[in-house]
Amino acid sequence: MSLHTKKYKWRRNLKVSKYLQFELIEEKPKTKVYAVMSKMDNSRLAVIKWFTNWRCYAFYPESGTIWEDDCLNAITQFLRNLMNERKEK
Repeated sequence: MSLHTKKYKWRRNLKVSKYLQFELIEEKPKTKVYAVMSKMDNSRLAVIKWFTNWRCYAFYPESGTIWEDDCLNAITQFLRNLMNERKEK
């Protein structure tokens, strides 16, 4: 499975859900770092990056952000897609 799913549209390094954009901000030798951006005002709400202790990608929300279920579901799906893509390598 690739990150190219029906749930996300590609725009350069941007993957888009209903309320969020996942923007590739850093590409390391083995992992990637994504900013989770609001589609409403283009503010950064969180970062998704590799967490070595758990050996998986993790969600790091910005202080003071509040999350509802649609956004959390989009983030969960994005994390799963990142892990599936990594396992395929």
